[in-house]
Amino acid sequence: MQDKRRLRFGYETEVRNLRPEKIALEIRDQWPLSRHESIRVKLESAEPRPAEQTELNELTWKLSLEPGAKQFVRFDFSVEQPRHAEVMGLP
Repeated sequence: MQDKRRLRFGYETEVRNLRPEKIALEIRDQWPLSRHESIRVKLESAEPRPAEQTELNELTWKLSLEPGAKQFVRFDFSVEQPRHAEVMGLP
């Protein structure tokens, strides 16, 4: 059995409609993609549910906001890796 550790990360984005009319907008983000078999990255949750998700871990939300409205978009992911491994690019 390998000695592994699991790290969890979350990102939240807030958008606001400062215009006097309703707007449609698209938010795109990406969670990490591992190219090494001993490092596993898993999307744990995404709220609201993304309209699209690609094989490259890209998420797309399509939102509609009334004047003055705000919306939060959040996603959480976990990284499982060997305890001795140093993973670059993580917060």
